[in-house]
Formats: sequence, C-alpha cells, structure tokens
Amino acid sequence: MTGRWLPLAIGLVVGFLIGIALHGWPSRDFKGRIVSSDSDRLKPGKSGAHSAPAGDSQTTDALLSETDALRSEIASLNATIDLLREQVPARKTPDEKRSIAREIYRVFTRQGSAGTVAGGVDYFRIMESFRFLDDDAAEVFIAKYKERLTTNKEIDQVALNLLLVSGGEPAAAFLKERLQDPLASQFERDMILAHLGGVGSVVTSRRIIPIDDDLGNKAIMLASSPRMEDKCGGLGLLGAWQDARARQFLRGVLESEANPVIRSVAVRALGKCGDAQTFRFLSDYFNQVRSSGGRLGGAVEEAFCDAMNDILVKYPDAAKR
Repeated sequence: MTGRWLPLAIGLVVGFLIGIALHGWPSRDFKGRIVSSDSDRLKPGKSGAHSAPAGDSQTTDALLSETDALRSEIASLNATIDLLREQVPARKTPDEKRSIAREIYRVFTRQGSAGTVAGGVDYFRIMESFRFLDDDAAEVFIAKYKERLTTNKEIDQVALNLLLVSGGEPAAAFLKERLQDPLASQFERDMILAHLGGVGSVVTSRRIIPIDDDLGNKAIMLASSPRMEDKCGGLGLLGAWQDARARQFLRGVLESEANPVIRSVAVRALGKCGDAQTFRFLSDYFNQVRSSGGRLGGAVEEAFCDAMNDILVKYPDAAKR
C-alpha cells in the first residue's frame, strides 16, 4: 500500500472502531458486533451493499437463506458459550478450549462477510467466556492473524480484536513481537495501535495483558510521539500496565494535553490501571474544572465517569475520604 493511501486506510479503521472507542469495551454501544450493519439491507426493496436488484428474487432468496444459516450458527455458538459458563471450566481440555475459540472466530468472520448482524452474536457473553478459555483462545486467534498476514499479506481484524480481548501472556507476547519487529509494516503497526487506543477509548481484556518493563517503556515511547496513531495506541497500552509509572505518565498527559481525543484516551487508560489514589485525583480534577466554570467537553466528561466507575469496580472503597 502506497504512502498516500495509508492515512485513508487508518482513518477507515478508526471509524470502524468508533462504536467501541467512545465508550470502551463492552459496556456501552459496542453491543456485540465486530461488524456492525443494518439487517434491513437483506430485506427486499431496501438499499444497501447486499440489497438484491428489483425483481431478482433468486438473489434475495439466497441472501435470506445465508442470513438464516448464520442466525442458526450464532444461536449454536451462544449455546456453546452458555454450557461453558455453566460447567466447570477447569475440566475443559486445551483441545476443547481451542475448538470453542475456533468456532468463535469462524462465526464472527462469517457474520462480517454476510453483512448482517443476523440476530447478533452476544458479544458480552463471549467476552466473559475468555475468562475460562485461558491462553488457549488467544493462541488460536494469534495463529489466525499470522496465517492471514503470511498468506494474503492482510490484517485479520477479527482475529486482532479477539486476541487482544482474550488477553493473557500470549497477547502480551504478540504485542511485543509485532510492535517491535523492524520488518513489520507501518500499516500493520497502525492497525494494532488503532485497536489499542481507538478514538477516545482503550482496549479492554477479560484477562489482563501482563505488561513488563520492556513493553511498558515501549508504550511510553509511543505515547510521547507527536504522531496521533502512536500517541493514542501508546496511551491505550499504558492502560494495561498496572504500574505507578503508567499512572504518573497518564496524569501528566491529562494535565498538559489540550486535544480532547487524546485526553479521553488518557482518562480511560487511567481507569484501567488506576488505584484508589487515582480515583481521588480524577474526582478532584473533575470537580475543580467544573467549579471554575470550565468544560472538559462531552466525550472527556463521559470518559471521566467511565474511568471512575472502572476504578470503583476494583476498589469499592475508593470514593470514601
């Protein structure tokens, strides 16, 4: 891909992530769809990428049949996840866990290619399942990502989303490898960074991505860059680093940065890595700005509320003075 098309491509990816980005995963408007689209596209007479031409009943029937088949697959996947949650997860073998992960990947990929939510994968249910699938799920998604990258020179965004959400040691190793590989293309790096710190958000993993000093320092280096993609991706990655250095850096960004998008990412990242002291800092900062008649902006104010809620989940007594 030539240099002149790269900004456009990254812009499209960031636009794709806005549903996650403005509210974080999976609490708000990202209701369970890697690919979001209007199921009305498959109804006769509706406009859209998958609408059948007028009078072409065979095409319409084929699309509706595909939708019904996918809806059945989604129902089957949701039932599988329910069984996983109801049974004792520890009794699942690595092969069984990998099989479930492959089915998650297959249905999500099919859902995207069909261009319809077809009843919708229950994303929150699948997010919760990653707590039980351990490293086996992430390893499946990483293998899918690398297979597409090697074979077709393409970025598998479904696999990338799922591996980051599944978290754990494999996700940390993946980030370290791809972000620090001198042979990785700028396009690939920017795709990964866009998923780590989309517009106003940070990635949320069901199992914490363990960030060591090497990867944490890489995140600070990225977050210190004047380049928007690097800065937001680095800030998002700092949200996974449960370390005082991450909190100190993010507080500094909040106090010195004027760009509301960057401020939103920094605040949400603070919510992910913050402690009780961070809660008090955010609360005091928010109240000070409001009492002085200033405005943080709608997106930043919402980020403050989400961040403080995130901290209260981990530290229920943080609000007590």
